[in-house]
Amino acid sequence: MSNSLFFSGKRVFCSAKIFPYFQNVSQKTVFEIFLWLEFFAADFSNFHCIQPVKIKAKTILKIFSMEKKLHLTCCPFAELSVFELYEILALRQEVFVVEQNCPYQDCDFKDQDSHHLMIRDENEKLVASTRLLPVGLAYPDCPSIGRVVSSPSVRGTGIGKILMEKSIEMVRQLFGNQAIKIGAQTYLLKFYESFGFRSTGEEYLEDGIPHTKMILKS
Repeated sequence: MSNSLFFSGKRVFCSAKIFPYFQNVSQKTVFEIFLWLEFFAADFSNFHCIQPVKIKAKTILKIFSMEKKLHLTCCPFAELSVFELYEILALRQEVFVVEQNCPYQDCDFKDQDSHHLMIRDENEKLVASTRLLPVGLAYPDCPSIGRVVSSPSVRGTGIGKILMEKSIEMVRQLFGNQAIKIGAQTYLLKFYESFGFRSTGEEYLEDGIPHTKMILKS
C-alpha cells in the first residue's frame, strides 16, 4: 500500500511505512527534501518515489536537516589560515594515523598545489575534508580527490556522501569536466562505486593498507 502527498501540483508517493514521518513536516520542507534527494541520491530512478529498501525516512530527514546546518568552504592552500591548516592536519592524523594505526608521512608536499574542501558543523567544528589535486599532481592525465576524511563523531550521518558529492562537483568546477582518478582504500570500493567510480583493476599497498585505483569518467 502507498500514500501520497500533494504539493505544487505534484504527487509524491511514499510507502505506508514512510508516510507517517512526513505528516508532521510542512509541505515546503517535504518539497525541499525531494529536490535535495534528486542531487543527493543520484541512484534514485525517480526521485518522486522513495523506496524504503534504499534509504529510511528517518535517515532522509536526519541527513537533510544536517546538510542545512553544514558550512562548506573550498580554497587553495595559500588561502588557508594557519588555524584551518592545523585543523585539517589534526583531523587527518586523528583518522589516518591514530584510528587506523598507520604511522605514515601525511605531509607529502602535494597540499601546496591542491585546493582544500572543508565541511564544518553548526558549531564551526571541522568534521570532514578532502584535497582536490589538479592534473599532473597525483596522476599525469587526470585530476584527483585525496585525503578523504570525516570525523569519527559524524560517522553514519551521511556526511561522507555529502563530502564526496561536493568534492566531485568542485573538481568539475575547478578543472573542467574530465575523468577523475582516485586511490581508494579497498574496503571502501562500494562507497566510491555509489558515485560512479569504477575500479581499474590495479591494486596495491600504500603504507601497508590495500588500495585500488578507480576512475570516474567525464
